[in-house]
Amino acid sequence: ATSLTVTLGATAATANQYAEGYAVITVTPGQGYMYLISSHPAAASSASLVLTLSDPIEVALTTSSRVDLVMNPYSAVIVNPTTLTSAPIGVAVNDIAASSYGFMQFGGVASILADGANAVGSNLVASNGVAGAVEDAAAPGAQPLVGTAITGAADTEYGAVLLNLNS
Repeated sequence: ATSLTVTLGATAATANQYAEGYAVITVTPGQGYMYLISSHPAAASSASLVLTLSDPIEVALTTSSRVDLVMNPYSAVIVNPTTLTSAPIGVAVNDIAASSYGFMQFGGVASILADGANAVGSNLVASNGVAGAVEDAAAPGAQPLVGTAITGAADTEYGAVLLNLNS
C-alpha cells in the first residue's frame, strides 16, 4: 500500500502541507518507520486525511499505531525565533523576502550575528534572546548547536562561524 489514512488532531491540514515531509510511526505496530509523503488533500481538524506515500508501507499499521506528521524542514523557513518552533536548518546567504525563494548555507564558514560576545573556538547555539543570532553554548542540549566560532565577535556584531548544520 502506498497510501495511509490518519485522523488529525486539533489542527487542520491544507492541501499538500506535508508534501515532501514525513509520516513517522511513533507507536507500534510499525514503530520506528518513516515514510516520505508525496501528496494529500486538505482536511479539517479531527478529520481523516489520506496521505499518498512515495514508498510502500513496510509493516501493517492498525488503529493502535500513532503517526506524527512532519513538514519538510525546508518548507516555510523563517528566521530562527527566540522560542524554537523547529530545528535550525541553515543560514541565509542573503536577505530573502517573505514568500520568496533563496539559498541557505548549512556547512562551511558563515557570517552570523552574535548575541553576546563569542570567543574563538567556542560552541555556538541558536540564541534564545535575539532572533537569527547565535550565542555561546551555556548548557549542553539547552539550545540547538549551530557551529563553532572561528573569529571572536562582540555583542551585536557578526563573526565567522564554522557551521555544523549537516542536513
